[in-house]
Formats: sequence, C-alpha cells, structure tokens
Amino acid sequence: MSRSRQFPLRALWLIVAVVAIALSSPASAEADDTKRFLKGLKSFGISDDADKAKKPCICNGGPSSLDGRVGVLVAAEAVSALITYRADCLVPTYQLDRSFNAYVSCMGSGGTFTPLSK
Repeated sequence: MSRSRQFPLRALWLIVAVVAIALSSPASAEADDTKRFLKGLKSFGISDDADKAKKPCICNGGPSSLDGRVGVLVAAEAVSALITYRADCLVPTYQLDRSFNAYVSCMGSGGTFTPLSK
C-alpha cells in the first residue's frame, strides 16, 4: 500500500479518537453518575419526581397545615458549586372535589420529616 493511501486512513482514525474522547467528557460521566445515584435511591422508593416517589413520610412541625401530614420522600437536586440531592417530604394537597392541587415542601415550610417503613 502506498504512503498516500495510508494518510487518509490515519486521519480517519484521528477523527474517531477525537470524537470518542469528546463523548467521554466529564459532563457525560457526571450525568451517568447522577443517574446511577438516583437509580439507587429508586430502590428505596425515593425519586427526584414526586409523582414517581413511593416512600411515605410524615411532616413534623412547620405550619399547622402540614404538621402530621403524610407525603412522599423525594431527593431534590441542589446545585451550587457541586450537585447534591436534598431530601424533602412533599405533601400532596387536594381540592375539595378531591382533585390534585399541588405538592407542598415540608422542609421548605420550616418543618422536618420522618420517613416511614413497612
């Protein structure tokens, strides 16, 4: 094989290597790590989405409208210099016709919470 035919093949391998390095950048690795972490929490019934969370909790303290109320335990993403997850008990509220209204944060309302087990 002549030298002129080898050069384009080497250039192609260089392009493939650069693309592979770009795809394995820390940003994509971080996304995979956070997904893996959330997947581990999911095995305990904890989610970053209140509609998917299954772990019950009781809100303690805070306003009387939340004290003693049952909610679901969620892991809310908190971003500052690093990404962390903050546990909170989100209490669902309903209209008088029993239709869903909104989730209210126990921690955000000044309360604490107790996770429930089976």
